[in-house]
Amino acid sequence: MKKNKSTKALLNIKGIRDDIVISTNRRYLIVLEVDGVNFSLMNESQQDRVLSGFERILMSGDEFKFQIFRKVSEVNMEGEINNLNKLKDKKNICEGKRELISDYLQFLLSMSIDAVVKRNYLIISYDKYCDDNSTFLNKIFKNKKIKFSRKKEKQFKEASYMLSKACKRLINEYLNIGCRVKRLNYNEILDFYKSYFRPDYSSRLIV
Repeated sequence: MKKNKSTKALLNIKGIRDDIVISTNRRYLIVLEVDGVNFSLMNESQQDRVLSGFERILMSGDEFKFQIFRKVSEVNMEGEINNLNKLKDKKNICEGKRELISDYLQFLLSMSIDAVVKRNYLIISYDKYCDDNSTFLNKIFKNKKIKFSRKKEKQFKEASYMLSKACKRLINEYLNIGCRVKRLNYNEILDFYKSYFRPDYSSRLIV
């Protein structure tokens, strides 16, 4: 019987340095988290500004590579509802606070027990030194210093400079259309990969 490959074997990551993901085939990546905007609540001129801004973002793909991901996670509200019911039934709580809790409970009960949280990510990559024929490594998510030869150190510095340049431009473009953007740090990158590749952690949608 053929054994299924582990998640670690499929991720193809050598390590993370200075918040830059380094793949085993020498691809360098940074991850941005982008808050969405409520397009339907905008007037026509605001919508035109957002569409023009997003068009500029997509055209940036001529200069550097990036992918847009949307992660859809289900958040179970049952535990929150149970806690609020216990709080509401306490004898020492004032009547005004009890009414507020009751109103909030009604609001939660009117929603689905499984609320949906959507997060948008932008993955920017620098592929100049990428070798798609390299083999997978077992080591992943190890917070240890990655050893570089002088040549690879020069390549990393070049990739870091180019990625920072692309990152600044894309962040400015998103800010211009009203989106907040955050570059993920080491721990946040790990959380992103774990949540994306673990079906029991969250569901996902690639845009």
